[in-house]
Amino acid sequence: MLKKFAPLMLLPLLSFGLHAMEAKPTTNATLNVDEAQLKEIRIQSQLGIPGAQFDLANYYELQGSDNDLKQAIELYELAANQGLKEAQNAIGLMYDEGKGVTEDDAKAIEWYQKSADQGHAEAQFNLANMYAAGTGVEQDFKKALSLFEQSAATNTQAYYVVGVFYFNGYGVDVNKETARTWFQKAADNGDKQGMKALRTHYFKQMKMH
Repeated sequence: MLKKFAPLMLLPLLSFGLHAMEAKPTTNATLNVDEAQLKEIRIQSQLGIPGAQFDLANYYELQGSDNDLKQAIELYELAANQGLKEAQNAIGLMYDEGKGVTEDDAKAIEWYQKSADQGHAEAQFNLANMYAAGTGVEQDFKKALSLFEQSAATNTQAYYVVGVFYFNGYGVDVNKETARTWFQKAADNGDKQGMKALRTHYFKQMKMH
């Protein structure tokens, strides 16, 4: 399951005068199940099937009460400890936002890292956010860019962010042509900030290939 959009302040595109970015793919899409399906998910969860534990955790998380969130955390951890990368990212988010638990940047980073190491695009993006902002870890633009680029392999939300890094030289040499390429990818996928970047005077004057 993909994670729905939730805000986290990133780096402003200062050279353009654009507003600060907010980008962070998190929290699960709504789990649409009927009572019979939910009963089966519960049974499979009790049998220790990580995918079912994750789905049931998602269901409880979406209910939103304190007790439901507590059950969600417990189930996410059961699935995460069996190596389910989606659950590891979900727990990271819970600690990142203080949802159902005390906010804990160190634990968020730990779980994001485990998920990112397995190639989970949203976890790579979330972890990159932490390094870009210096939240719970020493700020490291080079590390952040590497993670954003890894995420961009399957996560279109990373396109604009990578463009920002190349435009401003965050963790990499300034490369306006490479930045334009990433902004174009973002715009082609309907990203409004990517579109706005391409509408600037600078990019209007660049030779389009």
